[in-house]
Amino acid sequence: MNAYVFKIGNFGVRWYSLLILIGVIVGILLIEKEGKKFNISKDFLFNMAFWAIIIGIIGARLYYVIFNFNITAIIVSISAVLSSIEELIIIISTKELNENCKSIFKM
Repeated sequence: MNAYVFKIGNFGVRWYSLLILIGVIVGILLIEKEGKKFNISKDFLFNMAFWAIIIGIIGARLYYVIFNFNITAIIVSISAVLSSIEELIIIISTKELNENCKSIFKM
């Protein structure tokens, strides 16, 4: 079976993303139907669905990170952040040094 529903150049829609989208749409339609039974406003239901989708995406990403833990990738990420901080400190201290030199030599 092909992994893509369709593919145009480098852009492609995979089957799992289509099935997730269908699940979200069906879930929202079912929530709307049940909301009518219990007299719950559509605004509240759609706001709740929006936040449920956002939290679901974040939770899925956390699940992936926790169960695919790779210490090497974490060390590389931390070293990249630390080197960026070091570069910022150098830039800031260089600017301060230039300003101090200008005030000393009255340039």
